[in-house]
Amino acid sequence: MDEGAAREAGRAWGAVAPRVNAALAGAAAAGTAPALVDATWRFGVTVSSDDLAKIGTTYVQLALTVDRGGRLVREVVELSLPQFYAMLASLERAKSYVDYLSGTAEVAAAAAAAAAGAAGPA
Repeated sequence: MDEGAAREAGRAWGAVAPRVNAALAGAAAAGTAPALVDATWRFGVTVSSDDLAKIGTTYVQLALTVDRGGRLVREVVELSLPQFYAMLASLERAKSYVDYLSGTAEVAAAAAAAAAGAAGPA
């Protein structure tokens, strides 16, 4: 991704991130964090618009089915390609962080088990 596209993606994510964070924080505090049930996507190219500059631009449309406390809700989000790549990079960073924490927990559990075995009956 070139620098201009990265800047645009950052601006776009910056515009939406506060609302996403607030919604997730509120749901987590209430114990009703939404759960992703299904996700589908479509790639498209704008072929008609009243704005000539938009014709030929690409986009990704995500349709997410979310369980909100027993009620299934379908959320549809349309992202430009730079926005999609920025979101994908954020998800990859989050996955890496979760993997790191999971690995850290496994290493700590193995160390505790080894220490317990070493301190076993004499």
